[in-house]
Amino acid sequence: MFRKITLGFTFSLLFFQLYSQNEFNSLNEQLSIYEANKDFNGVILIASEDQIIFSRSVGYADIKNDIKLDLSTPMHLASNTKAFTNMGIMILAERGLLDYDDRVVNYLPGFPYPNVTIRHLMTMTSGLKRLYNKDLDKDGFITNNEILEYLSKKKPKLSFSPGDQFQSSVVGFCILAEVISEVAKKDYIEFMKEEIFQPLQMSDAFIVSKENLDKFRAISYNDKFEEEEWFLGSYIGGVGIYASANDMLKWGQSFYSTKLISNETLNKAYEKHHYNNGEESHISLGGWMYWKGYDNLIFKNGEWVANQSLLWRDLDRKTTIIILNNRKSKISKFEMMDLILPILGYDLGKS
Repeated sequence: MFRKITLGFTFSLLFFQLYSQNEFNSLNEQLSIYEANKDFNGVILIASEDQIIFSRSVGYADIKNDIKLDLSTPMHLASNTKAFTNMGIMILAERGLLDYDDRVVNYLPGFPYPNVTIRHLMTMTSGLKRLYNKDLDKDGFITNNEILEYLSKKKPKLSFSPGDQFQSSVVGFCILAEVISEVAKKDYIEFMKEEIFQPLQMSDAFIVSKENLDKFRAISYNDKFEEEEWFLGSYIGGVGIYASANDMLKWGQSFYSTKLISNETLNKAYEKHHYNNGEESHISLGGWMYWKGYDNLIFKNGEWVANQSLLWRDLDRKTTIIILNNRKSKISKFEMMDLILPILGYDLGKS
């Protein structure tokens, strides 16, 4: 059973700011220590509804050119990209152009798994492996067409029968991106731009590709501050979206409005998925997970090479926490959450 956290007081924005000011000072002090020790390189943003109540940028977007991070720096979202892909599917479903339980092969005839549905891909219960790098990599770039061609020809065995269990799959979302392109009759990158980024005024957001690798963005660094940008421009739909902390706040706030989809469809984004045996999954149709079992505390996180991302939301208080990191750091996004949540009045234990 999922629980719902109830706090013993009601927050207005003013009260929240007064309550948290001293604690935010202590957070700033801790972040200064991390910065001095080079333990964290990223951006933190905390908002109450659409008002930013705390933000801090630590470190560099581009060390070589001495460019520091800020709230408008496009940063790699890693698997947070998957929630955008699911939203694309939901937009098309609302328009009556597809159904979640349609078989993928109906849209992509070369797809070799006739029992895999769109819902399976959205909830990562298809049985597809996470990646197929060793089989596909030729030049450091792996296109979705190459993925489809490989699956069609080689027909690698699924890890389990579709719907039986959960297995994270970047590749599954690349297939969803191709479904979006086929149904919408436009490239996935253009669809995301026209249907999500522009309506939400996500002005810093874009999808990295082989053609735009020189576009300004936060460079990915390993723990020695060496550039580490493995397979950038690959796996479109599963990873690849760059967005700023400002953009991510707009994205999170869109779920309290009908800018992209209706309230009825929005509710489906939080619909808990069930496996074939009836057991409840930890992931929703929209790609959200539930923080420590509380059904009003949801999050989506990602990790790709050196990049980490986390978007955390309290659906009742409309509190948002965003953590974006472009370096393999000693302090993880979850350790950072252990610092932030008590400041906001949450007593949930360690992550």
